[in-house]
Amino acid sequence: MIEARVLLPRGFEYTVVKHNETNGNYSFIHCPDFDISPEPATGNYAVVKTDGIVQLRPTLADPFIYHHKWLFVDDAYQGFDVEESMARSSEWMALPDVDKSLIGRASYWNKEVVPRLNQITAESWLRSEEVRKRFGWTTCELAHQRDAGNIPFKKVGNAFLYRIDDENASK
Repeated sequence: MIEARVLLPRGFEYTVVKHNETNGNYSFIHCPDFDISPEPATGNYAVVKTDGIVQLRPTLADPFIYHHKWLFVDDAYQGFDVEESMARSSEWMALPDVDKSLIGRASYWNKEVVPRLNQITAESWLRSEEVRKRFGWTTCELAHQRDAGNIPFKKVGNAFLYRIDDENASK
C-alpha cells in the first residue's frame, strides 16, 4: 500500500483504502462525511494499478455509500460513536423488504431505507449512559431495572438500548 500511496497526486485526500486482491490495485477513496454521516458517501477516488498507472475518478452523481462503517475502524476510534454505528447496522438489517442489491447507492438508500429508519429512531431508544444519567442510576441499578422488566430494552451488538415512556419513567 505504501508503494501505491506515494504515486498519488500531491495533496490527494482519502479516507478509505481498498485493496483488490484479484488484480492487486489499490483504491484511495475520499469520504468527506465519514465521521458525520451514518452511511458515508464516496467522493473522488484514485485507483493505483499494479503497473503504477494512477486513474483519478470524480464523485459520482449517485455515489456509493458505505454501511457498517464501524467495521472500518478500531473499537476505540474517536471520530464517531462506534456503538451507535453498530446499532444503526442492526436496525437497518432488521428491516423487512430491503433490496440488498440496491443499498449501495445513495439514491435507493435515501428514498427507500432512511425514511423507515427515521420511524425507528422516533421511538426514542436510548443508550445505557443516557438512561443512567436521566434517572441517576448506577450501572448495577439499571441492570436490576432491566432484569425486573421495569424498562423495555433491546440488545444491539454489545449495547443495550432502552425505551423510556411515561409509565417506566416514574419507576
